[in-house]
Amino acid sequence: MILSTDLLLSLIVIVIIFGISVNTVDNLIKNTSDQYYRFNLERQVRGAVDILVNTYGTWNSSDVILGLKKENSGNVLSFKKILKLKENYDELIGKILPNTTTSLILYPKNGGKIVIKEDPPISSQEVVVVNRTVVCDFFADCVVIKIDANKTDSEVGPIPSKISKHFSVTTSELNQYNYFLISNASNILWNLNTVENPNNDFNSEKFYNLNDRIKSMVKSEKQVIWLNLNSIPDDNVYIVKIKKSILLDPPYFENQVCDFVLKVYKT
Repeated sequence: MILSTDLLLSLIVIVIIFGISVNTVDNLIKNTSDQYYRFNLERQVRGAVDILVNTYGTWNSSDVILGLKKENSGNVLSFKKILKLKENYDELIGKILPNTTTSLILYPKNGGKIVIKEDPPISSQEVVVVNRTVVCDFFADCVVIKIDANKTDSEVGPIPSKISKHFSVTTSELNQYNYFLISNASNILWNLNTVENPNNDFNSEKFYNLNDRIKSMVKSEKQVIWLNLNSIPDDNVYIVKIKKSILLDPPYFENQVCDFVLKVYKT
């Protein structure tokens, strides 16, 4: 039996329509699947960030529970906990974002950035980004002495000075920490001495590693050191102690508002 031309053309049209319909359904299923994957990933990333910025976690055991809030400080994040996360980032972040490629960077509002995990060198058409504005203590816990700008509060030190403040250092701390004097004050000279060695050698440097000076003054397991300023500073003056394993860049020594940016890459 020979098919008529009209019937043959009708069959061809039906086949074409069927093919288009199947392709449309396939695309619809794929788009729906992609949208569901995207929605589910965004929800997962938002949940992970909520855990990081809204909970304290447990960091004193072998089985770490993530959470970056600082105890007894409202909603401030602990930079110490952030550094612990950085030390073992992939394993720890994998607890709340398994089988993902991520990056985490803090952008303080006063400039600079602190990279916890750098953006990966991959090409990805799809990136989920969650950005939360938070407050972080950064190196605030590392401040040994802070002399506020234009303030005259002082102690009585070993030599006549406009402002004097003291702190204590142990030999074990000198082995673990670097001590720095840091200030942008334009109008001061500073001096470091002890009661046993009340020298008058003043210095003008605004970023100075004090370890060698302190070592030369330490005569016992615990030594009292005096910082003396020749005038009232026009900017804050800090002495900080930072673990020798930590690079002091950038030097934030007070609570700072910053953007907490977590990215997850679809690979």
